Amino acid sequence: MTKRNKILTASLSILAFIVLIVVLSSTVFTVGTIKVEWASEKSELSSVSDQTLIENSSLNYGTNVFFVSKGQAINKLEQTYPYIQILNIETVFPNTLIIHAQERQALFALKQDNSYLIVDSQFKVLEVSQNYTTSTSSPILIEGDYSFNAKAGDFLSLSDGLNAFLTLENSFYQNMDSQQTSSTTETMLNLLKSATYSNTKIVFETFLGVKIELYLPTNKQQEKIAMCLYLLNELTDEQKTSGTILIGETNGLVQGSYVES
Repeated sequence: MTKRNKILTASLSILAFIVLIVVLSSTVFTVGTIKVEWASEKSELSSVSDQTLIENSSLNYGTNVFFVSKGQAINKLEQTYPYIQILNIETVFPNTLIIHAQERQALFALKQDNSYLIVDSQFKVLEVSQNYTTSTSSPILIEGDYSFNAKAGDFLSLSDGLNAFLTLENSFYQNMDSQQTSSTTETMLNLLKSATYSNTKIVFETFLGVKIELYLPTNKQQEKIAMCLYLLNELTDEQKTSGTILIGETNGLVQGSYVES
């Protein structure tokens, strides 16, 4: 590189640095607008205004958009409001931030000694409740041999058997909601009333009347739940009101059957 080229390169670098400093210090790029856009309806969060969320987000007006700590804002909002899930925080240049959010849906109620852990499909604790009422809009009650020392906002660490419940939503989506005509969570809540859990068996009570017994839930969870839902779809309306669907293994192969009561 010639001396002339070196001087030119150095001059351009200095100019680029000056331009960068000017851009970063310009008030044009300071946060002037913050908005919240919801991807779902608000229910549990209906009493929390968008302005309140913004005030508690750690996002500040007047901050340079290039220096906004989006990760910190997401963590603070999701800890402060366990029911909220931040999909992302979008920067719309020159000075607008958009918080894209949705509300988490309560799916399971884990019964403990004197309380219920209300969790979503990812087993995030949305709240700790002292009361539970059974209905098709209530979370699915789970009773079993587990114990958690958790508070709202925590994600639970699950045992191998309890992990079977994590496969439920995906299985329902693939086997019950293939037409995508309704919410997968709503479909599950309308069908399953409660479950008794152990590492050797899960027994589901349904609102239809038929009972489901799933053996060795730590093994081949996805296959067993898919088999269960397949058999359920094959039952007549009368069969769905009573009897038991049995799901287990024979020689390593998932087997299922329906037994009349």
